[in-house]
Amino acid sequence: MIQTLPAPRTRPTRVRRAPSNSLETCIRKRFCSSPYHHLQLVRCHCQGGVVLLTGVLPSFFMKQMAQESIRHMAGVMKIDNQVEVIYSEVHAKCVG
Repeated sequence: MIQTLPAPRTRPTRVRRAPSNSLETCIRKRFCSSPYHHLQLVRCHCQGGVVLLTGVLPSFFMKQMAQESIRHMAGVMKIDNQVEVIYSEVHAKCVG
């Protein structure tokens, strides 16, 4: 009879998903360091110099700031700004 031993106990490993490329990393840092804290809600995906922005922001001004804050970054050739603008009382309290 073959005896099997239990697997050794190990600590679970945390797996952090890194952004797919360095341009995404730079954009994320730009949004996180912006004085417009709502920009942290914007997601981005980059492919071949085209940056896709998605997410929800409380105003068209914030949507424009997301776009303008990355417009002149190295590697950004085109911006596809698909951010939705949804005004809500909760966002108004954060802004005001």
